[in-house]
Amino acid sequence: MRAPIHDVPSYGPFPEASVRRCLARLCKGSVRAYRRELGACRRRLSRRSIHELRIAIRRLLICLRLLGAAQRAPAGVRSLLLLQLKALGGVRDTQVQLKLIEKGPLRGDAALEPLRAHLRRRKHRRVKVARRALESDKALHRLQRWCPPLEGRDTRIIPRLRRLIDGMLREALDSLASILGSAHADPAAWHRTRVLSRECCYVVEALQPCWRGDQADELLSILRACHQGVGQVRDRDLLHRKMGRLVSDGRLEAAPTRRLGDMLQSEKARWMKTFSLGDWRRSLEALLARREISPGRTRREPAGNFHRWPGR
Repeated sequence: MRAPIHDVPSYGPFPEASVRRCLARLCKGSVRAYRRELGACRRRLSRRSIHELRIAIRRLLICLRLLGAAQRAPAGVRSLLLLQLKALGGVRDTQVQLKLIEKGPLRGDAALEPLRAHLRRRKHRRVKVARRALESDKALHRLQRWCPPLEGRDTRIIPRLRRLIDGMLREALDSLASILGSAHADPAAWHRTRVLSRECCYVVEALQPCWRGDQADELLSILRACHQGVGQVRDRDLLHRKMGRLVSDGRLEAAPTRRLGDMLQSEKARWMKTFSLGDWRRSLEALLARREISPGRTRREPAGNFHRWPGR
């Protein structure tokens, strides 16, 4: 969690100005982090550098989404960032799958060498795609030339931000409900829930200096647990389905991968049991129900109430 910004007042007649300052600092910090991690990834495309750049891109995308409540973001930047994120995601998925094979009792199992060789070749191809995607500086140059004039704007952005955050939390909750209690849910549903819970985390962290009360911490705790648990289930499900396709295509024999498949299914069930989706859903529902401000009343709420959201 980011350190709080202490110069944001707890109360004051102009909370909109505090929110704008928070967004301006967020924008500058996000661009700096993206530039730093992009350089690190270009020097060495390691698992850590890929992970850090993906985080920087996601935080920057959330920053642009929040700034969209106040003004228009620089043209074309979002699509460029999404292309880089997608290219890095292909490498990341293969890295995770290789790591899952190399851990536990199956570490060094010779019977799994054909699967390892397939994943290494796939990783090599994905790395080439990622390197090409990271060559362009278009997104960085556009971001560095763009300075959001948030100070002094008279547009009321707080109601817009409140509606945006309410909508994102509800979307994450609906996605979570769609996979609740389903061990065989579509991988796309698991991925969507993972992405939504992560985006909500970044939004809550980004604007946390503007809120008061302990419910922001409670919400972050729920969202982080949801993101971690759903991510672990999704990674194992993805590898298990990939093995099934390779066996069906005749590129792998079924017998050598049976032990790994059983292990993945067992770990998936353990994660689903440990991180109860039902508990997350009930906690999020209760947290949203306790808020004083509802989405339907945002246009009539005074701007000074924003610093109490999502606290009571």
